[in-house]
Formats: sequence, structure tokens, C-alpha cells
Amino acid sequence: MVSAALEARNTAFVLHAIALRSNIPVDAVKRIIKSQSARTVMALSWRAGLSARFGMELQRGLARIAPTKLLNARGGFDYPMSEEEMTAQLALFG
Repeated sequence: MVSAALEARNTAFVLHAIALRSNIPVDAVKRIIKSQSARTVMALSWRAGLSARFGMELQRGLARIAPTKLLNARGGFDYPMSEEEMTAQLALFG
């Protein structure tokens, strides 16, 4: 459902769904998206329990990160950072 909302450009739904799923306040989710940090956006997807492939779509579609700066899923499916690295990225925002 979140993926369909992202594809439909329903930004408000996507932001609130990620906030709810990740237990991160929506204002912090907005700051993460606005930061255009590929690593932090990918970590946000992880924290929300979404796939690494969704994290890539989130980077492209919502954060509007340039294609040359995207952080790709490892092997097409796995998160490219350790849990410790992703936790550290998210700690920068709250």
C-alpha cells in the first residue's frame, strides 16, 4: 500500500505511513527526506520494515536524490549497510 501511494505521489500518506511504521515522528521523517541523504533515506526504509528496493524508490521518488547519488540495494534486494550503520544514520535526526 505504501509503495502504491509513493507511485501515485501521495506524499502525505507515504510520510505518515513511514512515520507510523518506523515509530519516528513525522517531522523527523520530513527532515530525513529533505536532507536528500541516500544513506539516511535507506535507513528510514529499513526502520519502517520496508524492503531495500522500496528504499531505492523512496530515494528516487520522494527524496528526489540524483541518480548518480542513489544508494542501491546490495544484490538487488539486501540493505547495503549494517544495522549499526543504519541506526547511526537515523540517530542524526533525533
